Amino acid sequence: MGVEAPSREFTKKDWKRRYRRRRLSIAELVEAVQLFIVDATTAENQLRLYLESVGLAPGAPLLNADFSLDAVEQIGDLPHGGGYWFHGAGCAIKVPNQPGVDFDWRPDGTMEIDAWKIARWLGNHGARDVDPRQVAEAMSHLVVEGVLEPGEWWAFFYVVRRP
Repeated sequence: MGVEAPSREFTKKDWKRRYRRRRLSIAELVEAVQLFIVDATTAENQLRLYLESVGLAPGAPLLNADFSLDAVEQIGDLPHGGGYWFHGAGCAIKVPNQPGVDFDWRPDGTMEIDAWKIARWLGNHGARDVDPRQVAEAMSHLVVEGVLEPGEWWAFFYVVRRP
């Protein structure tokens, strides 16, 4: 299993046909986790551009002590469409032309993803009976590949290399 990101063009065209209404294999779940990371990175970049436009220092972690979220609403719209919702240590983000994503950040700005949110993301796109334990198993394959590091609990992982 390589760490190359699946083509975003493929997923737009074939997602429903390939994944809807059936259980996914571990290999397909690995691919889906990679797609989630791609979508989350795109969404994070859109949010970063917006937050930098209202005062976040370029390159700073999105949730940090030097930037007050008082500069923006907890729930809001992004300038080019879509929106965000800050919660706890993370954010749910929707940008145009891609599925919405939900993830957290560590204090150093590293993206933290979890099997439940990815299972929900897959279910929202028609995948049937997605078990977070199987998603976590797929995520462990990406640990071996150097894309993820295990988090503090079995279902949490840190993105250390983005495909």
